[in-house]
Amino acid sequence: TFKEMAPQPELLDHVDVNGVGIGALLRVINQRIEILLDREHCIGHAYFMPLAAKGGNTLSALAGVFRNQLLPLLQEYFFDDWERIGWVLNDPNKSATQFQFIRKPPGDAAKLFPGQTERIQDRRWTLNPDAFGLIESYRQIFGKQ
Repeated sequence: TFKEMAPQPELLDHVDVNGVGIGALLRVINQRIEILLDREHCIGHAYFMPLAAKGGNTLSALAGVFRNQLLPLLQEYFFDDWERIGWVLNDPNKSATQFQFIRKPPGDAAKLFPGQTERIQDRRWTLNPDAFGLIESYRQIFGKQ
């Protein structure tokens, strides 16, 4: 028989990376995923457990979890819908674009498609690799600081 193993963010409540509580971070990410998809897609605590190991709670380790595990999983969950992935990470509400993991590239669709802007939705997104190395990018997943 199948036994559901729900995420246990409380196992990460003691883990802190430069002032970012990892248990709380996992909770807010999962709350957004549950609203946008369902609870079956919530992120498990195991992805973040290496941060709980002695000396594992570094910004570099957190960046690795996000870049190499969390983002690819969100890409799969949301079928590369980068706008919704950005919502999970609170990117549209961050205080500056430098803290956004995902952002719109520069350029104006109206110039490329004159007179057609009502019918064209610009679906271009880029990863901001610099954001992974900024602790403020993770702090602002909770909201503007």
